Amino acid sequence: MEIEARIEEALEYMQNDTHYALELFNGILKEDPNNISALNGKGSTLMKLHQSEEALKLFDCSLSIEENSSAYLNKGIICKNNEDYKNALICFDKALDYNPRLASIVSMLKNEILERVNLDSADLDSLYDFTKEANSLIKEAINYKNQNKLWDALDSLEKAIEEDSRCKNSINDMIEKVKKNLQREFLYKETNSNTATKKEKKTNSKKKKISKLKTLTYRSITVENNPHKALSLINKIFEINYDDLDAINLQGITYFSLNEYDKSIESFDKCLSINEDYTCALFNKGLVLRRLGFLKESLECFDKALKNPNHYQKIKPYQEEALNKLKRYE
Repeated sequence: MEIEARIEEALEYMQNDTHYALELFNGILKEDPNNISALNGKGSTLMKLHQSEEALKLFDCSLSIEENSSAYLNKGIICKNNEDYKNALICFDKALDYNPRLASIVSMLKNEILERVNLDSADLDSLYDFTKEANSLIKEAINYKNQNKLWDALDSLEKAIEEDSRCKNSINDMIEKVKKNLQREFLYKETNSNTATKKEKKTNSKKKKISKLKTLTYRSITVENNPHKALSLINKIFEINYDDLDAINLQGITYFSLNEYDKSIESFDKCLSINEDYTCALFNKGLVLRRLGFLKESLECFDKALKNPNHYQKIKPYQEEALNKLKRYE
């Protein structure tokens, strides 16, 4: 049997018969001691058997032959479990460098580390070798995030990158997570309001098709995190009804997720040109303006949006935050 097939067999046994999998890997490595896949496989098997120190030696051996994402990722997990967070973060970044498809799992593992760090101590400074100002801003951002002050958290993270560009790769996952949480703050559909235009009401079949496309678009934005698919679905809605308010609003939210803020505002302005009282567009435009630092303009949007009592609890905190910031600046 070819070595590759034997490695696959050992990996299958690793799930249910760890000790037998270890025997298989030992046999393979006796014949081919520098086989990276076998070294990583045996290391993973030893991790399942809680023999972390032996596993670490195997991953180091694997990396000495050729740097690879699997060894870096597993070494990072061992470092994390040993509370060696600094080296864990280094390993996770290396794993991502060699395999960008690991972004999701690396992000999760990094967040686990940040959740464990005691921000009242010097732990954060020991994680990163960045400037004192950058570390302070990262720490500030984590505190803001824990208080659900997401806009302030994002501001602090971006300032940290300005202070020390080396921190960009390390905190990029945190930035993306904050941005994803911010995206959930948008209003996606008007409450207790029929926003359909006369065009949409012409036939029930068209109405049903548009409704289904809106559902798929919402899922593409919030669940699949696939803005390009969302824009494609929105264009299909526009083929049926170019003036559908909810679809134009979804377009604005999608452009925001792509960091195309000017286009995002254009979409919300188009909504408001059709219906100046469309609360979703007023509030969402305010969020984009807040993101851009235009506090006075965002406050004007929030003030107008508050006229709709259905969204008062959602909008009021943003209105107060913008107002308080403006007062401090003045």
